[in-house]
Amino acid sequence: MKKLRSYILVSILIVFIFLILILKYWPDKYTHIIFCDVGQGDAILITSGFTQVLIDAGLGEEASQCLGDYMPFWDKQLELVLITHADSDHIGGFPKISENYQIKKIFLPQVGDRSSVFKDLKKSVLKEKAHLEWVGVANFGHKIVISDGVVAQILWPILNSRSKSGIHLAWTKQESEKVLEDIFVSLEKREKEDIDKNNGSVVLLLSVGKIEFLLTGDLEVSGEQSLLSKGLIKGAHILKAGHHGSKTSSSDAFIERIQPEKVVISSGKNNSYGHPSPEVLERFEEIGVEILRTDELGSIELISDGESYWLAK
Repeated sequence: MKKLRSYILVSILIVFIFLILILKYWPDKYTHIIFCDVGQGDAILITSGFTQVLIDAGLGEEASQCLGDYMPFWDKQLELVLITHADSDHIGGFPKISENYQIKKIFLPQVGDRSSVFKDLKKSVLKEKAHLEWVGVANFGHKIVISDGVVAQILWPILNSRSKSGIHLAWTKQESEKVLEDIFVSLEKREKEDIDKNNGSVVLLLSVGKIEFLLTGDLEVSGEQSLLSKGLIKGAHILKAGHHGSKTSSSDAFIERIQPEKVVISSGKNNSYGHPSPEVLERFEEIGVEILRTDELGSIELISDGESYWLAK
């Protein structure tokens, strides 16, 4: 009888702890944008209800750890992963992500390369094709509906129709594996066409009701100028600084057009590149922009109800 009583008490305690964990991780009514601390790299998690979207995957296992910290422990599915460009510090963590989570849809950048890291990305996507519903190449005009009132619009790049690579735009699970492989082959070929990977970064405008986040990958000054000259950029409340705060990004004209209230810089502590650049920090400081840095704060979580936004405590 004593053993039975102990067993019942332990069972009740386990159930109680389990319920507490469920309540802790149960999604609220807000949209959360988490700029994961992945060292020198990029990974951004957007959660809205039970929908999760990942922008980039960092270099190592840090992005997967970040998902574990901010997603419900029982939720092992990502509705969408978008890769802004093919640099290793944006795609290197993808294989670990695909090991730990089922992915429904993937947006790939318009330019790949022949690096081992990009080949690992390709292998992971092909390995997970049974779970995938769709894989496509990001292009200007794509609209991604995350949830009611939460929409991401792809502002850049605009696909070069004169490309000699014969680029395939999309694959669905009804099509053969060869179509999916051909997409990667065409992206690899585009590296030879002297298309700048950084300035071909996917640029997203994330709208959460009235609050707007501009996510710029590793876009540099010439890419910023293209966006400005084509009239594709308006103001935004929050800017994710291009190229980890490098001096080759975040030009005066670009910042003045956006007029952000806050800027997030994703960079590693004591990185060898000197990111973020003191020049860039000074540009933001001169116009009174609040600077949030992952190398100082760790992962940065911004929360919005569509009318306002705030930094998670």
